[in-house]
Amino acid sequence: MQIADNIMFRELDDEVIFLDASAGQYFSLDGVGSHFWRLFQDGLDVTQCIEALMSEYDVDHDVLRDDITRLTETMKRRGILTD
Repeated sequence: MQIADNIMFRELDDEVIFLDASAGQYFSLDGVGSHFWRLFQDGLDVTQCIEALMSEYDVDHDVLRDDITRLTETMKRRGILTD
């Protein structure tokens, strides 16, 4: 999975803002989603991101995995991530 070519993003405090330059649409992440994004940007794959988040948050592994899976699927549908 990688970031689509037409996507620009910027970190502001604890939030990540995405702009689809071709469609002029915005998308944002905060909280755990922003933390996931930083890990992903550091080169971790989704499974590694989940494991890293597990060490920092008191959350059930299956719940976190499902949440991150939904997040990445949403980001794919919005054209932010590509396979």
